[in-house]
Amino acid sequence: MPIGLSFKSIFTAWLRVVLGFLAVATLVVGFIEIADNRMAGGIGGCVAGAVFIARFVATKKMAFFTQGSYDRARMLAEQSGLTDEALILIDLSYGESTEEEAKHRPKELREWE
Repeated sequence: MPIGLSFKSIFTAWLRVVLGFLAVATLVVGFIEIADNRMAGGIGGCVAGAVFIARFVATKKMAFFTQGSYDRARMLAEQSGLTDEALILIDLSYGESTEEEAKHRPKELREWE
């Protein structure tokens, strides 16, 4: 099912490209500085490279970058025709309902039918 472009996905992809480029560039400069016996610049370049690598890894691990918003998840689930039980699981996984509430919702849904 086509879902269209997401600004957050595009932003994340470009951010990863820039962080990857900066990591490689600063590490190369750092190693060149060390090879030329300029240790302060070399260590600085390597530290900067490590920081860019850490930020790149963070974009792979942090929920902000890896997980869609609750509203988007619900919208996509409803558009794709998922069952009411699947929608309950989405609510539960995003913390929009408690386990106790989720247990009672299937009964309420059957009463509406």
